[in-house]
Amino acid sequence: MAAEASASDLCDRFEQHLQHLTYDVVAPIRYPWDKNKALSAIFSGKPGRCVDLHSVKVPRVVPPPATQNRRPGDSVEPLPMTLPCAKVVPVFEVVLKKPRLLAGEKAGVDRENVLRRWLCILSHSPGASRLGVLIWAKGESDPLGVVAQALAGKATSTLLKRARFSARFICWADKHHVKAFPVSLEFLVSFLKPLAAGARNSAIREAMETVNFLEHVLGIEVEQGIGDNPWVKGALRGANIRTCDPKRSRVLQIDEVLLLEGALIGDALDKVDRYATGVFLFQLYSRARVSDLRNISKLELDLDGDTGFIEVRTYEHKNCRLSSGPGAVLILVAPYHGLHQKPWGAAWVEAAKAVGFDFEKGHRGPLLPRLACDYSWSGDAIDANETTTWIRALLSRLQAAEEDLTFSSHGLKATPLSWTSKAGYGERTQLVLGHHSLGPNGKTQEAYAREVQAQPLRDLAECLGAIRQGVFHPDRTKSGMIEHGATVRESRFSLAPMGRANPSPSHASFECAPEAELAEEGAAEPLDDQDLGEQEDVHGTSSSESESSGESEEETHYENFGAGEAQNAIPSVNMGPDLDIFQNPKTKSLHSRAKGSTGKLICGRSLDNMKPFTGKVFSSRWLCKQCTAGRPLRDAGAMASFIAKKQGASK
Repeated sequence: MAAEASASDLCDRFEQHLQHLTYDVVAPIRYPWDKNKALSAIFSGKPGRCVDLHSVKVPRVVPPPATQNRRPGDSVEPLPMTLPCAKVVPVFEVVLKKPRLLAGEKAGVDRENVLRRWLCILSHSPGASRLGVLIWAKGESDPLGVVAQALAGKATSTLLKRARFSARFICWADKHHVKAFPVSLEFLVSFLKPLAAGARNSAIREAMETVNFLEHVLGIEVEQGIGDNPWVKGALRGANIRTCDPKRSRVLQIDEVLLLEGALIGDALDKVDRYATGVFLFQLYSRARVSDLRNISKLELDLDGDTGFIEVRTYEHKNCRLSSGPGAVLILVAPYHGLHQKPWGAAWVEAAKAVGFDFEKGHRGPLLPRLACDYSWSGDAIDANETTTWIRALLSRLQAAEEDLTFSSHGLKATPLSWTSKAGYGERTQLVLGHHSLGPNGKTQEAYAREVQAQPLRDLAECLGAIRQGVFHPDRTKSGMIEHGATVRESRFSLAPMGRANPSPSHASFECAPEAELAEEGAAEPLDDQDLGEQEDVHGTSSSESESSGESEEETHYENFGAGEAQNAIPSVNMGPDLDIFQNPKTKSLHSRAKGSTGKLICGRSLDNMKPFTGKVFSSRWLCKQCTAGRPLRDAGAMASFIAKKQGASK
């Protein structure tokens, strides 16, 4: 009995111990609806009630994954833990539509493509030009080099424009079974008559410009006195008559300039956009064209505290071929302090450091380069159309409004000249500030001299100070431009007691021209023909080229202009022996594959959408680097073709 009692007691203790372990070890299960109020209201089975969503804690920000692609000047610091959900796309990502170049590559190497076009044009009638006689009659070993030397100093864009119209001459002559070269009066009149009947004035002007180019640059024979023919002179005179006002850019208003300066001084923009804003402000205050900043040779900061100037020198400008002396260099000087209370120059120097440019050590090359495919700076400058699109997008974002299509890049240069014109500064000041010819009493080169710009720059700084202090309001009507209390004095420029320029003129020291002499609203400067040619159509891409430059690239086959020995003198694509050449129609890149091969290209790309290429108008930068450096024999077909050729050569 005692044994049975002890066994029963042992079983009871064992069950108690198991119950104790169950309660201590196994935790009660809590389901998601027990933890979350919103889920509890859904799964509890009770009547529904309103749930305060603001009381529910949910993650608001999901940090983006890290990336190795960084833009110029990006910090090496780690990403912050909390980032805004809505990412603001940088303006430059939207406006730079052109295909990005490889890092360090220049688009200027496409000049080879243009030179090959001219070689094809000359091959149409080799004996009709002195340059053609030099190449073909004397057996020149490097015809492309001869053409390059003959066209040295000419802008690539000008050469391309003239080549396209010359190709139009040849295509028209072949269609009507006449000779294009030498240029005869009969041919020219027949060509111009349809243009005159259609009132295509720009095409008539470009036709005569092309004839002069062919005669005086390439030495192509032109019938003597062709330009003095009464019909030709009348057609050209009628084409030069303007029946409507040219589409010129408007000038920026004061609040728009302040928005740009405020965006530069602040940090709301992307680093690249912020630096570009500084370049646009420099272009405005230095009265520079876009082409003046494509390749600068020197940048210098001439500062005295918060005042001073930013000076840039360039040898690539509109009149760089007029002289090889001191006038060959264009000195662009911009006041360090603009319309904002803080100097824009200091913010620009800081923004330049953020993207990798140290202005204190100087700068060479494009002031605003185009970005390469890896977001590094390339050696190619942005053009006027990209500048126009960029600044329109910046102003649109800063104003939270639609883009204004009446403004173009040339309006930056015209804006300060409009201010000084409305303030009544003299004609010489206007000409020097605009880098224009000084008329019969001076040369254009003198307007570029550093010393000549001294007084006009002081006048500009005084005008900016008057706007900054609220004395001068150039955006108002004539009666409201000058604040009440400003008096008229003999001298518009006054000196501070220490002999320094007074950057903030008072009401008594600033004089405006009489109302009768004030410029009309928007009349900025007298633009010469070159300025009108450089300034693009403010309503979009200029249509003059499409109207007058002839056939499109797909319709014009320059290789068909010549025949026989003349055509054979033009060098073909050389990517290696026994190779078939293919071209990507979209990118223009040239690829190769061994003869007899049925597989992929040497670089490994597929032949999908590729077209065989047998032309002679191309550029060396079109050649695929992988195809050039790769091994051509990649399959049995290529090997069989190679062996067959070797066996044939041995026999």
